[in-house]
Amino acid sequence: MGKEKGLCLLNGKPLIEYSFDLLKKFCDSIIISSNSKDYEYLGCQIIKDEVQGIGPAGGIYSCLRASGNDENFIISCDMPMITGDLIQYLLSQKKDLDALIPLFNGLPEPLSAFYRRSCIPVFKRSIEQGKYKIQDIIKDTNAGFIPIKTTDPFYSPLLFTNVNTPGDITNLESGIPIK
Repeated sequence: MGKEKGLCLLNGKPLIEYSFDLLKKFCDSIIISSNSKDYEYLGCQIIKDEVQGIGPAGGIYSCLRASGNDENFIISCDMPMITGDLIQYLLSQKKDLDALIPLFNGLPEPLSAFYRRSCIPVFKRSIEQGKYKIQDIIKDTNAGFIPIKTTDPFYSPLLFTNVNTPGDITNLESGIPIK
């Protein structure tokens, strides 16, 4: 993107604020995983990755460790189409699982998912072993996967849209699905 991704504007609003505004409806506290202080204006805790350069696994691990809550919902700042109805649905299905990952078009979406702090030792061990792919890490937890179906009332083909380029933002603003 050429700059801090969460600060890129989508319809005049920074990407990070889509996730932040959504999570405020469900969470007592919000933690942002970032190695930048650019998000301080949101007034919440910013956590640097304890282990640098390993991608989302490092951010999830660090935020789970910093969280004072057993139950945590993780959303990547570059997924602005996630809805409260999806979060509500996932939270209603979490039961006693350590993690609950939605499946969209048959693929796991671990960056918009529920995690308990009980996942911390598994993340720690996996990171120490050089295993950073979240789908591999959660295999060692009591994780569940829940398909998101086209018949779900909150379904949208754009639900898990991931914004990675300025062109993605332009397309999304124009209503063009991002591939």
